Amino acid sequence: MSLFFFLNPEGFNITIVNFLIWIMNMLIVLMIAHWYSKIEEESTKRLLKVKDLLSTEVEIKTRELEEKKNELEKKTLELQFLNQNLEAKIQEESEKNREQEKMLFRQAKYAQMGEMISMIAHQWRQPLNAISAATATMQLKIDMEDYEKILFKNKTLMIAKYIQHLSSTIDDFRNFFKLDKEKEELEFPKIVDDALKLVNSALENKHITVVTEHCCSCRIYTYPNEIIHVILNLVKNAEDALLGKKITDPRIIIRTFKKENSVYMEIEDNAGGIEPSIMKKIFDPYFTTKKNADGTGLGLYMSKIIIEDHCYGEIEVSNGKEGAVFRLFFPVPYEEGANRSYANRKS
Repeated sequence: MSLFFFLNPEGFNITIVNFLIWIMNMLIVLMIAHWYSKIEEESTKRLLKVKDLLSTEVEIKTRELEEKKNELEKKTLELQFLNQNLEAKIQEESEKNREQEKMLFRQAKYAQMGEMISMIAHQWRQPLNAISAATATMQLKIDMEDYEKILFKNKTLMIAKYIQHLSSTIDDFRNFFKLDKEKEELEFPKIVDDALKLVNSALENKHITVVTEHCCSCRIYTYPNEIIHVILNLVKNAEDALLGKKITDPRIIIRTFKKENSVYMEIEDNAGGIEPSIMKKIFDPYFTTKKNADGTGLGLYMSKIIIEDHCYGEIEVSNGKEGAVFRLFFPVPYEEGANRSYANRKS
């Protein structure tokens, strides 16, 4: 059908109706087009408005993010500054702690030097008395012009023996107090015996029996002088307890043995043990049960530091059947002498 069908002369009436229908359709189409245009225009406006809002929001958020970024950078710089200060503070405190530890070591060493001087006096008294008696006898013989070659020879040999003993004592104490700290690989029992050489004479004069029970010959790689320092502290502690409680037949037993992958040393006395109420405080600095000025309260504290921090072992205390038992143990992993590598790893 032609678009202009209503112009057909044969059907004027019909074409007029069709024309009107067409007009109505066109109006409807125009109305729809106008309505769609309005909707599109309104949608465009809304989209532009949303776009503006989003742009504004994005700009605000971007600005906020930039501010947050700047704030974060500022906080990061502050944190870095605080970390640097904290590291400096930690280093400063560590240095103070090291200095304090050195000071405590010096105090403990000076206290022990006083004890050592007393021990040297005990060690030297008998040889010096013997030398004095021998020289007096020889002088008397000279004065009486009663020269006996054999007597003089025996006396000079005896004097030489005692002088050698005095010289050996000096070497023992000098080795103990030498400043250089070098690790050595030594048999564990030998360290014990070297320590006892310094105190045996003094303990004998006080009628204290020392019994050693060496059940192993394990070698450890450590600072022997520091272990000796601890042994002397523990023996001195036992001696004070035995004398303070006036124990009949006072004894100190020192055992060395190996158990699994560790070597052990036990120092036990028969002084009755430690009160449970003070057992946990016994390794605290400046804690002492001694009423006189001899007690510095540093001996056991320094012993713990030496064993655990310097020699990488452990120390503990308990009460045995007759008295206190101090137990030291050091790792000897799997092979004899393997703790050299273990100690090096730890250090």
